[in-house]
Amino acid sequence: VRETNHEAPGYWSGGKPPFGQELWPVVTVSQEDANEFAAWRSKRDGAIYRLPTEEEWEYAARNGSQENLYPWGNDWREGNAVIKEATPSPVGSHPNGRNKWGVSDLIGNVWEWTSSKVSSYPGNPVVVPAATRDLVTIRGACYVSDPKKVDNPVTSSMREFIPATTRTPLLGFRLVKSGS
Repeated sequence: VRETNHEAPGYWSGGKPPFGQELWPVVTVSQEDANEFAAWRSKRDGAIYRLPTEEEWEYAARNGSQENLYPWGNDWREGNAVIKEATPSPVGSHPNGRNKWGVSDLIGNVWEWTSSKVSSYPGNPVVVPAATRDLVTIRGACYVSDPKKVDNPVTSSMREFIPATTRTPLLGFRLVKSGS
């Protein structure tokens, strides 16, 4: 924000997050905002940062080939994710919810942008309607999600589809660093 004059999220003041929220996920950013941050960070660090694909995100959330239901295993554990809360929490504040590589907050805290458009899982015969083909996949659920909701349970495979221009306090992003 400071170095590029990129518009700050609306809830920031003077180009900075609210006091006490410096370690919270950045929210109220569109997919383009996240991509522009990735480009700035790539240039700054001399590396390539980008949004993960939906497949990469799910692979991390399922512990790779272990295909766990949650980043921490196959059973829901209270206190492993920022779920059913009034606000987000600092990134990494629930260390028991990390995956086997130490990645935090794959479930809960805030939904996360991916770089993937809406799609059916391989083998699923459902055809994506033309009217929704430009929607983007978000992953991970958020702080207000209910893990006991039967019709859409919070798991490593939970996904939603929204317009790329969406900005909401429930949605942020994480970056992946491409290998060299």
